[in-house]
Amino acid sequence: MKLIVLLASILSFGFHEFQSNEESISNGSVLYYQNCTPCHSLDENIIGPALRDIHLKRDSAWLFRWTTRSQKLIESGDTAAVAIFNKHNRIVQPDFKLSATQVDDIYKYIKAARRK
Repeated sequence: MKLIVLLASILSFGFHEFQSNEESISNGSVLYYQNCTPCHSLDENIIGPALRDIHLKRDSAWLFRWTTRSQKLIESGDTAAVAIFNKHNRIVQPDFKLSATQVDDIYKYIKAARRK
């Protein structure tokens, strides 16, 4: 009996994690299209860089700082931030008033987005 309860708990936890991740991706999709698409595409440089696989280039802490306070990051001398800023004609990334969870959801969406 204990084994059945343990197995049910593990399966329930796994399903909850999957459901939460799917919810995060869905929320991220909405936030991405509301905030990012005026300047970004997943696969092409527009005003700003293409965002596909950005999670492979930068960690979540850096992405949060860039998304919410890019000019502060540039002013700090962060070499990656300065290089991106200069490469894209010194166009300022707007500061978005988003929570860490919202920013994470955007990048979860970007990571999960299918190629066309």
